[in-house]
Amino acid sequence: AALACVDAAADAAREGESDSSNAGSTAADIASRLDEGVDEFLDAVISRVERGQANHNAEGAARVLSSALPALKAPPDAEALLDVMVPGILLISPCGEAFAAALQALVKLVGAAALCEATAPRLAEAVEAAGPSVARSLAPASLDALAPLLQQSATAAGQEQRRCLAKTYAEIFRRAEAASLQAHAVKLTGPLVRSLSDKPADVEMQVDVVAGLAVLLERAGAALRPLVPALQTAFIRLLEGAEELHETAAQALGHMATLVPKAEALVKALGKPPARAAFLMALEKVLATLAPSGLSTEVRKEANAALDNAEKEKDASIAEAAGRVRALV
Repeated sequence: AALACVDAAADAAREGESDSSNAGSTAADIASRLDEGVDEFLDAVISRVERGQANHNAEGAARVLSSALPALKAPPDAEALLDVMVPGILLISPCGEAFAAALQALVKLVGAAALCEATAPRLAEAVEAAGPSVARSLAPASLDALAPLLQQSATAAGQEQRRCLAKTYAEIFRRAEAASLQAHAVKLTGPLVRSLSDKPADVEMQVDVVAGLAVLLERAGAALRPLVPALQTAFIRLLEGAEELHETAAQALGHMATLVPKAEALVKALGKPPARAAFLMALEKVLATLAPSGLSTEVRKEANAALDNAEKEKDASIAEAAGRVRALV
């Protein structure tokens, strides 16, 4: 019966029909009557899926899942479903959109908190293994399905899972359509910023998280204005941390430069004594973003004050960084 539902939904997809309600209704009816055998039914549905391949069978299976899951009385084997759903949402649409609907149904049934740890390694693997069937841009429906899992995972998943997931942020945010990313930007950013304060610090994960935040700022910056103070505080704190973080944090501050209410206040914060090479590197990124129209008299004044502080130091790296700043002022 499960395979018959998938075949009917696949035929509908093959004919270009956006609705496979007959197959979906049948699947929902079967699912609603299953007190036992839930996993066997769902295993039969996903047996038609070639993982990572966009085709009508996969789309049909995803459609059946999105209809059947809300009707279940017993919880399913979520990990088996995630094995096909997570790679599926990255596929070319309409296949990707069908899997997004199925994943949303699973999240609604089980809850994001219960799924976040299992999602992390699967998403990282799917992004890394992206092949020719994978969409270059992430469908809005796919980001809608992923967003609650990304938000939950950023702070609630285990350290290994969070480290694994952090490597995917920048790529996911690059693939998302601009309007879709802007709609989710604030809710995605908040947990990521909070994760940067974790103790003990995981420097490698922080680098990946900041890289993801930099993409969010670059592509959805206007939506993030309410979070600029928190972002600025977090990035400047990282400039005081491990050297591996300096370049990524400096780049993120550069992406944020046009969003701050008063650019001169950011420049002043980066130029306060004692002069440090990492702060001057960030100042260079900020000034490069603001130039030429954003280099107001106040900004130039604070930048020159930073250079005056740098001249008091006898460090070659500071002198080199100051030289690059001076070229912009």
